[in-house]
Amino acid sequence: MAHAPLRVGVVQFTPYHGRPEESRKKSLSKRLQCYTLMGFPEVVKSSPKSSTGAEVPVVSPPFDARPIPSPSPAPPSYPAYYNSALLTSPTGQVLHSFRKHFLFQADESWSLEGPGFQHIDLPPPLGRLAVAICMDLNPYRFETPWEKMELTRWCEEQEVQTLVMPMAWLRGEVEGSEGKIGQGGEGEVNLNVVNYWAGRCEPFWEKRSEGGRPARQTLFVTSNRTGTEGDSTFAGTSSVLLFEHGKRPELLACMGETQEGLLHCDTNRDKDKV
Repeated sequence: MAHAPLRVGVVQFTPYHGRPEESRKKSLSKRLQCYTLMGFPEVVKSSPKSSTGAEVPVVSPPFDARPIPSPSPAPPSYPAYYNSALLTSPTGQVLHSFRKHFLFQADESWSLEGPGFQHIDLPPPLGRLAVAICMDLNPYRFETPWEKMELTRWCEEQEVQTLVMPMAWLRGEVEGSEGKIGQGGEGEVNLNVVNYWAGRCEPFWEKRSEGGRPARQTLFVTSNRTGTEGDSTFAGTSSVLLFEHGKRPELLACMGETQEGLLHCDTNRDKDKV
């Protein structure tokens, strides 16, 4: 059986106001010779111009997953603000800025809705990569039916191989009876959160009908923050999960609720199923 090894690194930490970090996206990618994804508040000062620089991978057109009828946003006035995630290549080249499509209530005071879900085709073993942000995994404004699963059904239809999600997921956002696992302290994993994320990824692991498309494997990576901010406590629990149709979700690696550091995970997907 041929395999497609992929090394994943996820940083989980508590950011501090008043101690801003300079943008390291491009230099970090070049230094580590890897693809780097970082969340950031994006400021667009003018209408974007067509790129005339080095060739970049093709990014899919935005897919608007909002329910219909839903008011189409007016063309933005500048400067425009988005909750975004910037992807850079191993050479430090900026590939794309993915903008949050489904806004959380706290986003609505400063951010515009991104135009829609997008994916980008990268060399193996990453392959077709989709990037979405936190609330994008939930029902739109918590109002649409659970089974609609806007993000992951779109990813499944597009045969996305890797879904990566920067998060600011709250500890109280998910309730359940599973509780936590671990030895106590910062190493405790919030299973309620992991199970919720896996549940929202059901299109990646639900059993396919006989004679339908063959089973595929999808890698799901979350990078959540930890710590507290005002009255909000964040859930941490950054995770790497592997899904395959007809099989139970597999948790490959996970951090604790309050743990800070680097989560390192070597994955080994079946080449015939990606």
